[in-house]
Amino acid sequence: MASGFYMRILEEMDVQEYIFKLHAEMCKVLAHPKRLKILNLLSEAGRPLSVGEISSKLDLRSSNVSQHLALLRARHIVRATKVGQQVFYQMADARITEAIRLLRAVLIDSMRQEGEKANAFSSQEILYQNEEGNYGRG
Repeated sequence: MASGFYMRILEEMDVQEYIFKLHAEMCKVLAHPKRLKILNLLSEAGRPLSVGEISSKLDLRSSNVSQHLALLRARHIVRATKVGQQVFYQMADARITEAIRLLRAVLIDSMRQEGEKANAFSSQEILYQNEEGNYGRG
C-alpha cells in the first residue's frame, strides 16, 4: 500500500492527466477555421452578438454558425444569453481571446521566418473589418 506522500503524487498525476485530456479536447474544438473566425468576431465586437449578426458578418449559414456555437458553448468558450426569442453570444473568458491571439502571433512570426508571404499581416491581427462591417483577409 502506498504511503500518504505517494498517494498524493498518484492523485496529482490523475488530476494532471485529466487536465491534459480536457486541454486536448478544448484544442480540438478550437481547431476549426470557422470557429476561430467566430471567436475573432466575438472578441472584436465589444458586445454580445446574435447568430444572425454572426452569420451576416462572416457570410455563413445560420445553421452552420449555430452548430459551431453549440460546440464552443459546451466547452465554456462562449457564453449565451437569451433575450426574448434571440440568443446572444459572447466570449466566456478574455484569456481565451489572448491565447488565440498569442498562437496567431507565433504562427505569423514562424511564417515570416520561413519566408512565406506573411509580411502583409500584423502579428496582432490577421482579419480586418471592411467598410460594410464584414470580416475578411487583410
